[in-house]
Amino acid sequence: MNGTAACVDPDREELISLIYEASVHPDGWQPFLNAFHRSLSAYFSAIMFRHRPHGSLTLMVRRGDDGEDGIPSRIYADIAGSGPIDYETMESGQIYTLRDFSAHGEIATAPVFTEHLKVADKGHLELVAVGPADGFRAQFLWVRDDATGPLDAGERAWLKSLLPHLERGMAIFARKILLQVSSGICTEALEQLAFGAAALDKDGRILVCNRVADELIDQSEDLRRVNGRLIFRRKDHAQTIREFATNLDIARTEAVFRLRNGEETIGVLARPIAPRAADNAMTTARVIVYLHALTGHAQPSPVLLSKLFGLTPSEAMLAILLSEGATLREAAQQMGITENSARTYSKRIFLKAGVRRQADLVRVILRSVAMFGNG
Repeated sequence: MNGTAACVDPDREELISLIYEASVHPDGWQPFLNAFHRSLSAYFSAIMFRHRPHGSLTLMVRRGDDGEDGIPSRIYADIAGSGPIDYETMESGQIYTLRDFSAHGEIATAPVFTEHLKVADKGHLELVAVGPADGFRAQFLWVRDDATGPLDAGERAWLKSLLPHLERGMAIFARKILLQVSSGICTEALEQLAFGAAALDKDGRILVCNRVADELIDQSEDLRRVNGRLIFRRKDHAQTIREFATNLDIARTEAVFRLRNGEETIGVLARPIAPRAADNAMTTARVIVYLHALTGHAQPSPVLLSKLFGLTPSEAMLAILLSEGATLREAAQQMGITENSARTYSKRIFLKAGVRRQADLVRVILRSVAMFGNG
């Protein structure tokens, strides 16, 4: 030990427990930092989360032994940002001192030393990085006073014994954060395009439901909620969803139908989800349901579809009706043509749009609306 005994009896098991708690509960990093700070007898400690190449930065800091959390942002910015620390070149798991980033003798003139550390008799800044330089990583930084000194051999060995746990904890934390970001982007994209999405379990219980789906479910005359379950009022719709949820060998992979929504119509695309063997069948999502209000402004015009896919006016009109969930018979009746003629038109539509099924046509047309508007 150097000077005043530091890390006399660190509760290593507590720190390890806090690491794994923080890996699944982001608020847990502050309790870990507090315990880490005390164990190191540090004057100042910080955790910096960085995600390359996106450049995001989150800070958690602690100062002093009196329980005071946080330091003025200006002072921290000076400590973290005024060289010579090169965060990008740090190797994961290696403990660095300020001198490692300076040529011999230059440390005495570095602003971080002369303006902050030396004047406060806190001359020992050390840090360690955990995680890949080109991905999600954390840097743990601490400052100790001159009386305590830098980490000695025993303290370094103690810290290195924590590093495998920090690496595993950070890997879990990074996956969780990146999944949240990815999920948030997908949810926002669906909502920007006014698409609802709901995941149902084998009993029709709603496991996940975004804001748009919530609104459309409440508005539709053909849907209702009962004890957390999504109920389709029409028997054929309910049967389709039930088959998707309970029959893993079902040949059909998608279904398209329409629901009433006052004067509007809600288009529905339902798809079964095969559960993984490791999942619990009681909680695994079995069906995902996409909903979209087929309002006039959300529908592509026949002119747009004609330009995009080279459809004739009659083919374009039939494509729109099919994308709304109409059957060939229903579409033929609305257009005043025979069902055989509608079937002939549909084959041409599928060929020109490069699809084989009505569900694929729905996706192509909805994508055209999202990209080009209603024409």
